[in-house]
Amino acid sequence: MYIYDRKLLGSQSRAREQPTTSQPTQRNSYYPDRLVGGFLGCEGSSTYVWTNKGLGDSTPEDKVKDLMKELQPLFQKSFSKNKTTYGPAVSKAVNFRIVADKDFKAEVVNEANRLANNTLPLHLKFAPELVRKNLERFYKTMGQQFPDRLQTIDENTQLTRDEKAAIFTLLQVLTVAKAKSEADKTGGFYSPLAKEIIFRESQIDAGTVAHEMAHAYANQGWHDFIHMMKLRGMKDTDKLDEGMATHIERIIVNKWWANQPSNTIIPLSGYDSTYTDLAKKFVKALGKDLAYEAYFGGWIDFTSNAKPENTLVIGNKKKKKWKWPWRKP
Repeated sequence: MYIYDRKLLGSQSRAREQPTTSQPTQRNSYYPDRLVGGFLGCEGSSTYVWTNKGLGDSTPEDKVKDLMKELQPLFQKSFSKNKTTYGPAVSKAVNFRIVADKDFKAEVVNEANRLANNTLPLHLKFAPELVRKNLERFYKTMGQQFPDRLQTIDENTQLTRDEKAAIFTLLQVLTVAKAKSEADKTGGFYSPLAKEIIFRESQIDAGTVAHEMAHAYANQGWHDFIHMMKLRGMKDTDKLDEGMATHIERIIVNKWWANQPSNTIIPLSGYDSTYTDLAKKFVKALGKDLAYEAYFGGWIDFTSNAKPENTLVIGNKKKKKWKWPWRKP
């Protein structure tokens, strides 16, 4: 998701003599944690100059379509090996909608509700021991015996309405409240449940589009991996996910910008370097091929259900063992 604050945004015009690898100037921005599910991140945006593009009075939908047509081949070229993309979705068309600024807050809140409602199956799948611990606490507080049907908890476990409420109601309320507080600064987001990008009408630029396309191209296996590490209590799960999307976005935007007219303004990233630095550490530790296979292809596995964070296996044909290095004290 893109979070913007116009007072903090910078921009940079491309002079002909500038190298295409020149970096945008650093500035402060606003960085909320992601919402439930980990798909609503944050990002700054700036103004895209549509001059000399022959677009005339094009609609916001036309602008997004034209940008996607320009960016899709860049994704394919940048994230392929031996002419095969690292994941099946890379460079494919992505569904999107444009929402008027006055209606955008409602879209963000609706997405938060959808993600909040998806909390239960995620916990049952990736953190059954946490669910069991909370249920044991619930039944102890109620002075009741722990049910035999809950001796084994997995993604097929059916909970009663009271059990669901005891564990997840507060989390859902906090998620929606957080979305409401951040909605006015949100410029766009990718919905993994609806499988579409939602753009704020006034915040369409190459950076926004590239960032959300990066999220859309991430494999479900990557999303599951981030969910698992987050629910396992690992540190910096949000930063790695958004850092990878921003790292990929910057690669694409810089290549796109290199081919634009000299008066084109480059959209600058709103994330500070701690996000992209984390992504670079991930890519360096595994190598580009394995890191991109993990992100775009979902090639992530583990050998121990008890300690998946310590027994991760990354890669398709070539595999590498890896431990999640960022731990809470």
